[in-house]
Amino acid sequence: MEPKHYDYLIIGGGLSGLQLAKAIADHDLLQSKTLAIVEPKSKSKNDKTWCFWEKGEGKWDQLVSHVWHKAKVNTPYGEKHFDLAPYQYKKVRSVDFYEALIPELKKHPQITWIEDEVIDFELGEKHLIKGKNKTYTTAKLFDSSPPKKKGEAQYPYVLQHFKGKVIETTEDMFDPKAFTMMDFSVGYQDQCCFTYVLPTSSKRALIEFTFFTPSLVDKKTYDELIEVYLKQAGVENFSVEEVEAGVIPMTSFPFWKENTHNYMRIGTAGGWVKASSGYSFKNTEKQVAKIIELLQAEKGLDTPAKAARFQWYDDLFLRVLYHQNKVGNKLFTEMYNRNSIQSIFEFLDEESDITEEVKLINRFSKLPFLKALTKKALT
Repeated sequence: MEPKHYDYLIIGGGLSGLQLAKAIADHDLLQSKTLAIVEPKSKSKNDKTWCFWEKGEGKWDQLVSHVWHKAKVNTPYGEKHFDLAPYQYKKVRSVDFYEALIPELKKHPQITWIEDEVIDFELGEKHLIKGKNKTYTTAKLFDSSPPKKKGEAQYPYVLQHFKGKVIETTEDMFDPKAFTMMDFSVGYQDQCCFTYVLPTSSKRALIEFTFFTPSLVDKKTYDELIEVYLKQAGVENFSVEEVEAGVIPMTSFPFWKENTHNYMRIGTAGGWVKASSGYSFKNTEKQVAKIIELLQAEKGLDTPAKAARFQWYDDLFLRVLYHQNKVGNKLFTEMYNRNSIQSIFEFLDEESDITEEVKLINRFSKLPFLKALTKKALT
């Protein structure tokens, strides 16, 4: 029996796969074509919290559960407050995203949702996808499955790993108008780490402890550090409503070089996570828009993912975090103390010009980056 064939097939029904499938449908690219999404797991829990900044109204506003117009960063030199205008910082709960997109996509007559686990695939004129249950073929394959390799030795590989707890307090403890981007008041063994706080009411907030390090820590460490942070903040009487944890790879490895005319890595597997910050939601929207342009123009999928200079910036910063991790907090402190939040957002969005980039870079301590460049030259 011949495997079922689809014009497009997406491996994975997560953030990148769902955004891509919806965009393909919304842009009338399925009038005479079929699309399959192969996903092994039910998407019914709030397993992630996605946050992103953007100016004014956005594509996903109907799913945004909270918006902040102000931010703060707590450094050894004191607390710095930012007015984000014209930006807003928006929060989307993954369960809201899944509940909105998955039923819509399942109802589409040209889209098939397949509950199966892909165990292997072979690229060819017709890509052959081998699942645990069945085998499929497709003309164009979009692959969000975790890469089998972390990258090659010449590329730095840092992990953003975290655990967060949504807590409900008995007393008013938070300002729901301002979120905490980074709080360095609680540290751990000279590693680059911080607390991230997203308050959604005066009594409810996500308290997340995050590391940017080459290796993981013991699971109990996150709980211990969150407990220290809460005690330090005077938060004593509370209940834990939700828990989330994750590990996000931060690497400058050019995964997109494995793309071919009709095969593309997407999501984390395609380098869609901003290598130096770990943000992915808004970048996914941008990458999906580029794919739609390629499909509409009937061009190949093997195109560069980003401007070369931003790849270089990310690579250099990750080298510093990998080889000199203890200076990470200092560099983030310099970034927020010496620049406007608007210029930081523009730079991280890769929308800045070279003149502004040089100004921002010159406000960092030079020695860690010179050491990283020297080490790179010797490898």
